[in-house]
Amino acid sequence: MYTRREFNKLMLASVPAAANSWPASGATKFSSKFGGVQIGVETYSYRSLRDTSQPWSPEWVDALLHKVAEGMVEDGIDVAEFWNGLIEPPGGIERGPVTPEGLQRRDGLRKWRLSRPTTIYERARKTFNDAGIDVEFFMYNFDDYMSDEEIDWGFELAKILGAKGVTANCTVKSIKKAAPFAEKHKMILSSHSEDAPFDPNIDGMVFASNLIDAANLNPYMRITLDIGHFTAYGGDAVKFVQENHAKISNLHLKDRLKNHPEFHTDENTPIWGKGDAPIKQVLQLMKREKYPFPACIEYEYKSDQPAVVEVKRCWTTQRQPWHRNCPLFGRQVEADQTLFIRAGRTLRSRNRQGERGPQPHQSSKCHRNPSFPRPADEPVHGGASAGMRIGDLGGRVFDINKIVASSQQGRKTEASRRWNLVSIGHVPCSRIG
Repeated sequence: MYTRREFNKLMLASVPAAANSWPASGATKFSSKFGGVQIGVETYSYRSLRDTSQPWSPEWVDALLHKVAEGMVEDGIDVAEFWNGLIEPPGGIERGPVTPEGLQRRDGLRKWRLSRPTTIYERARKTFNDAGIDVEFFMYNFDDYMSDEEIDWGFELAKILGAKGVTANCTVKSIKKAAPFAEKHKMILSSHSEDAPFDPNIDGMVFASNLIDAANLNPYMRITLDIGHFTAYGGDAVKFVQENHAKISNLHLKDRLKNHPEFHTDENTPIWGKGDAPIKQVLQLMKREKYPFPACIEYEYKSDQPAVVEVKRCWTTQRQPWHRNCPLFGRQVEADQTLFIRAGRTLRSRNRQGERGPQPHQSSKCHRNPSFPRPADEPVHGGASAGMRIGDLGGRVFDINKIVASSQQGRKTEASRRWNLVSIGHVPCSRIG
């Protein structure tokens, strides 16, 4: 049950102005923690915000990171796994045979790293923190050409960004080389479960046995389980999380088809709900068992829509959302949008005629999404007039404009006293059994 103060805070976080105003102090003013589960995002999800028509420069990076931070605020996500590719100039090893030209580019990247460009990362941290975003982990990949100095630099960068540790696409060989540096810096180093594009080996880090072996190298080693990739290579993500949760630093959430271990691209990666990855089941498990690690959205499928829209879509278009508050990612409430609220289990409500009694909507089922057609023979509760944009409150109706206005001014509202907030926007949600 939400208190009046909590309800008002949620509503204030929902108006459009809040999405564009960053807290001056750097303190987090919004949260993407639902049902005890911390939702984050892998900033690789916003890669399409890069303006590839312009040459790389520190100013180009600053502008990009500001757009990424704005996108996260709009999506209502306050925890990031920071992808180093947003900052570094091109130069990584690509999939396929290594060419002299590729090695030359790789050497150029090494030289840039060892020039220790700290200020660009300091500005990145400030940009994110000023937006109310915490950098939980720093994604810094380890190919087989990594020098000791580059590995050490990765941990220094994690400290600059304020991260708990480093997550990495890696190979069996490179993660063993990097493990002692985690002990040196006393920071987490987490192997990402992906068939890395620079890994020449068939038996790579996407497989459970290799992930567990790496996690046992020393006490600072962890696993970043990508449940999409893990599913594609035949793994059981729910079982793996259950059995190895103590060694997991964070999750990557995406959908993929089971037993389809081809190299993934945006074209062959399905949108959420169209593949076989057990996204909902894993999140239910995290909620039930109170696992503390974040689950990071990784938008990685083909779309004509902007990344900010698709990151939000990953949650708001789930056919059966894992948690009844999940549509709070849709924080922008327009004047004609509907707020629907579900009565608490033990409450009775009073309709407009003053009748008191148990209401039919006090059940395990969600209310009908008002944006969908209502059957002609189904009455509109509370006697609302046709065409009125309302929220169904188990027998009462409220105008969304009045609720938003009242919440903004901090006044007492009947909704804030009597009802539990379920969702904002036109997205149906369902309770977890």
